[in-house]
Amino acid sequence: MAKFNYRNATFLNHLKDKVIEIIDIIPQREFSNIMWSLAKLHIKDDYFYYIAFQKIKQIIDVMDMMSVAQILDAMRRRKNVSNGQDIGATIKEKKNLENDISCPLRDIKDTTLNGQNIDYKNNIEHNKYHNNEEKVKEKEIITTQTTTQNKDLNNNIQSTYKTPENNIISIEKNINTYNIISDDLEKNILHLLVNKYIKHIQHCSLHVLTQVPFCCLQLNYINSDIYYKSLEILRKKRNDMTTLNLIYAKYFLRIFIEKQEAHFQKLPRSLKQFAKEILNSDNN
Repeated sequence: MAKFNYRNATFLNHLKDKVIEIIDIIPQREFSNIMWSLAKLHIKDDYFYYIAFQKIKQIIDVMDMMSVAQILDAMRRRKNVSNGQDIGATIKEKKNLENDISCPLRDIKDTTLNGQNIDYKNNIEHNKYHNNEEKVKEKEIITTQTTTQNKDLNNNIQSTYKTPENNIISIEKNINTYNIISDDLEKNILHLLVNKYIKHIQHCSLHVLTQVPFCCLQLNYINSDIYYKSLEILRKKRNDMTTLNLIYAKYFLRIFIEKQEAHFQKLPRSLKQFAKEILNSDNN
């Protein structure tokens, strides 16, 4: 999925809308893959990420560590695109994305309402026919039923805009607001993912151990525990690190050390030598 051409904005927006439509039934592993892929394809629809964040809140307890790493990387990529690092996007593509953000469920709602209107007209014609053929008593019964049906139909139409309180994801699907992701919401999701990572850090793969802190640094996560604990475990597994692990570890360490120096902080003595070895390594 991530190999699609990100310049094909129309196709990707249709794909994104389909993901939103079925997001309730997407398993957590596939969900993190999809979110990461769409982020890599420069999707920057705040509405999509808002829906995805609601999904994360619901499935955080059953998420595996690779999914945590993928979602953090998706958040990192989203931030980079939002900050203008998506230099390949054209003006036309940006306009298409903005139009899609402003009305992501227009086609779905129009289809739903059109179907409801057809049913509504059919009900009226059906009732008129029976009112002309049956007795007065039967007319009263049908009129009562029609009134009830119309009332239910009206409630259904209104519920398209007034969201029911029976399913969190379904409720959020009816929200149609630009820039709805607040800093607090993003920090809350980041906090949930980091806590999940810290809880299972001893069992994380080397890829996750390098990817998660690298993403957290770029997302400006300031709690140093995640970085120190990641480095401690990486130090113990140094001999098993691959070239890709070393590359991510280098990026992570360089950014981390720069941030520490900016705040007049230093690495703990136990990690200094390990950090020096990683930074001076030739990636093999």
